[in-house]
This record gives sequence, C-alpha cells and structure tokens, in this order.
Amino acid sequence: RPSSVYPFVSADNFGAAKRVAENFRKNGHKRVVILASSIPSQALDHRLTGMITGLRDVEYSIVRCSCSEASGYEAVQRILSTGQRPTGWLSVWDHTAMGALSALHDAGVRIPDDCEVFGFDNQIYSNYTIPKLSTVNLPVEDMAFHAMRLLVQESMDPLNADKHKMFPMDIINRGTTRY
Repeated sequence: RPSSVYPFVSADNFGAAKRVAENFRKNGHKRVVILASSIPSQALDHRLTGMITGLRDVEYSIVRCSCSEASGYEAVQRILSTGQRPTGWLSVWDHTAMGALSALHDAGVRIPDDCEVFGFDNQIYSNYTIPKLSTVNLPVEDMAFHAMRLLVQESMDPLNADKHKMFPMDIINRGTTRY
C-alpha cells in the first residue's frame, strides 16, 4: 500500500486490467461480466477500474463476489439462469474465475469457443484448470525481494533511499482465451 512515511512496492493492477479488457474489446466481445470484489481492497478496486476503462463501448455488468470458487460458480449460475449469455467473463482474482469455469462447464458452455474467461493473480491452481485459466501474473517474489531491498536501503541511507517501486504485470494467455 502506498505510504508517505515508509518505502513500498506496488503492482500495476490498473494497467494490467485495462490491457486485458482492451484485448476482450478487440476480440469483438459485446457482453462481458466482471466478477468483482465484495470486500474492500485498493488493489482489487484498481483492477475493476482498469477493466471498466478498457471495456469502453462494450456492454458490461458487474457482479460482486467473495474471493472463492463457490462464489464465482454461484454468480455464473445466477446469470445463466436469466437467459443471458455473456461472451466474456473477467474476474479480479483467479479463485472466482475458477468457479466460473466450473459453472460454465456444467452448463455446457464451451471455453473459449462460446466465451472467454480471464482471471487475475496467476495462482498455482490456475495452470491446472480445464482448460487452463488465462490470467495476469502478480510478481510476488520480485515484489517481496524489492520490498526488503527498499527497507534496507532506507535504514542505510534514508536521505537517498528509493521510496517506491511499481511492478508491471504480465498477461498469461492459456486455454480460456483465443489470443
């Protein structure tokens, strides 16, 4: 989290989410559902804002979920039961996207042929879904290393220490997208 007192690291959640949403727009998606957070989180809010910004001119709806596979599953079931057939599903975290994949599979929706699904965080399990979940990599190890580096630098030379490092996030296209 940003601090005016201490050094900190952050990830470009907004930028990565915007790029993913722009890819959905370029792929011709007309109706997208964003599975967003029901809990307060600055990082998840930045992801949501980035997705909304990248989906300009695309019809989208926002469904609030908790951070669980069950919540993603239930959200998709609710939407499909209304007869809606979104062409894309964006999630602010992988766990909800994994639940969405399961619900779509159970409903006979073919991924990525009928619709695309995209998660966020590159959780270890996202590489083991069927199909494998496309996601955004959060560089946790690099961020932890640099956070320690910033703290050591601050204690050694507080006047010349870097105060912040922003990390880009890589998009990982796997089997749930047609890229």
